[in-house]
Amino acid sequence: MNNEKPTYQELQNELDALKKSYQSDINEKIKEIKALKSNVFKSEHALDALPVGVVVYNKEGSVYHYNKYFQSLFGYTIEDVPNVGEWFTVAYPDKKYRDGVKERWFSSIEEYERTGKFTPVEARVKCKDGTYKDIEFGFEAIDDTYLTTFVDLTRRKEIEKAHLQAVEFTEDLINSLPGIFYMYRISGDDARLIKWNINHEKQLGFTSEELLEKSVLTFR
Repeated sequence: MNNEKPTYQELQNELDALKKSYQSDINEKIKEIKALKSNVFKSEHALDALPVGVVVYNKEGSVYHYNKYFQSLFGYTIEDVPNVGEWFTVAYPDKKYRDGVKERWFSSIEEYERTGKFTPVEARVKCKDGTYKDIEFGFEAIDDTYLTTFVDLTRRKEIEKAHLQAVEFTEDLINSLPGIFYMYRISGDDARLIKWNINHEKQLGFTSEELLEKSVLTFR
């Protein structure tokens, strides 16, 4: 059995493919809903089949429907969170953080109203069981009916964090080495520096920006 964790790039590719797939599905469901004159209840079964969280609500913020993925993702039901105002309070218990999310969210909504394009918003959401998940939010409006989508970024964020920690550890280790250390990549007849320690900069008198432009042949 292969127990290797996916690389960051593999995870990013997986996420991009998922987002492309679900956005195509959502667009189709939006067309169906428009054809039904915004009667979203006739399309609840279609929304429940999507591999992302979806909430449908009106302009007053009252929720019509949470799809099944939303409920499995966060644990909340319509009884727990009957409106958008309650969502902000429950999902973001820290007021300062909540205010920041609101500011970014309504800024993207205003952009959508002006241009028809919504810039996705990322935030850390508190689930019903007390755990937190990193989420990317999307938005679509159909007359006076609104859809918000929820893509789980938690795995990707964990990989990003582990990758950053590994990079920082490697940098600290390299910089702790005595003398000059460097690595280079060979391309044709040239070889370019790709990594070096702080002693390399200090002893040779170059900045990191200058070293990025240097060929290894320069030091012969």
